[in-house]
Amino acid sequence: MIFKTSNCKLWNDPSQFFDEGYLALAPDGARWLVEHGCHLVGIDYLSIAPFGDSVTVHKILLSNDVIILETLDLRDTQAGEYELICLPLKLETREAAPARAILIQTL
Repeated sequence: MIFKTSNCKLWNDPSQFFDEGYLALAPDGARWLVEHGCHLVGIDYLSIAPFGDSVTVHKILLSNDVIILETLDLRDTQAGEYELICLPLKLETREAAPARAILIQTL
């Protein structure tokens, strides 16, 4: 599941890029995704979690083996079904890595 939100507009103005009020996934939303078998969740901002609590959502998702993709630039992406190809750097002993994420629209 990839979320394109109004956060996309923040990519357009680097001087206003960081906004503590960005849209994020609440803990109950993370639990819902886990309960419904989601294996991957992505969002169009620096974090999937709210500014005031960056730990809870990450813990819920990661402890249930849900992959998190953050900082996706979805400005030019339209709603629809896509194939996701995600190519992370292989970094040993790290909890995260930069990745090139590619969406290919399916018919």
